[in-house]
Amino acid sequence: MSYWESDVDITEAKIQWLEKQLAERTRERDEARAAGREVADEHLAGLRERDALRAEVERERMRLAACGVVANANTPATAAEARKMHDGYRSASCDDVARAVDREMELRAEVERLTSAIRWALGYDEGPPEFEPPENADKRRYWWRSELRRRAALTPAEVKHD
Repeated sequence: MSYWESDVDITEAKIQWLEKQLAERTRERDEARAAGREVADEHLAGLRERDALRAEVERERMRLAACGVVANANTPATAAEARKMHDGYRSASCDDVARAVDREMELRAEVERLTSAIRWALGYDEGPPEFEPPENADKRRYWWRSELRRRAALTPAEVKHD
């Protein structure tokens, strides 16, 4: 074998070794790219999830604010106005608060009615002349009870009989 032939063998061996190294590096590069794409995809999915969660938190914050507005609106006019809201802000909790406010307004009206009837019965508020004791008041000793019940707007079912 001549000098040149051995040189060619060495060069071919080097070329084969370089081709093998190139193929290995190309495979590593492709794997790294694939891993990078997976990481990027996971990152993008995480960003999308974060944005969705931020939107959900904002929606819940607005629902909570709507509950507060409904809770503070405890007159018929303000309650009607406060309950006009975007459907996205309405929640079961907000509806519960609205029902509680309705009960509060009903109870307040009842307290006012009963207070007025008690003030009349105690003589603090004089009623119109038609509410003066009837002429036969001596015979109907408790005539004022009927008038008190009428003023308190009590139904017969609510009255405990004497």
